[in-house]
Amino acid sequence: YQRRVHGADVVFLSPPWGGPEYVHSAFFDLRNMMMYDGVDIFQKAKTITPHIIYFLPRNVLPFQLAQLAGKDSVCEVEHNWIFDKLKSITCYYGNTVDYFGAFANLKPKFVRKGPGPRGGHRREPPKKRKKPGSDGK
Repeated sequence: YQRRVHGADVVFLSPPWGGPEYVHSAFFDLRNMMMYDGVDIFQKAKTITPHIIYFLPRNVLPFQLAQLAGKDSVCEVEHNWIFDKLKSITCYYGNTVDYFGAFANLKPKFVRKGPGPRGGHRREPPKKRKKPGSDGK
């Protein structure tokens, strides 16, 4: 069914990717590999607001993401990692793009300390607290 929504600030899209078969493919085509045309879904969301966040598989075709933004616009692509594996991509369009690094000053819970054992980043664990009376006195 089709429903008109007025006054939405942002639309978050996370359509079904068509099952686990996409993992075995070299790339993920927005037009042909989902139950519905992913480009068409985006265009319909754009009638509600130009401020769109699109959650997609890690192997989506990058040029398709750029085409969704349009000729004179940009998109920001965020890679979502779990431990050392790229799991998905989140694309930001319209005013959801962090143009000026407004979110750069947010402090992470753990500080990244450089490459870990498998090429990813390891996080510094919380510091251990000393037990009262364990200072040897």
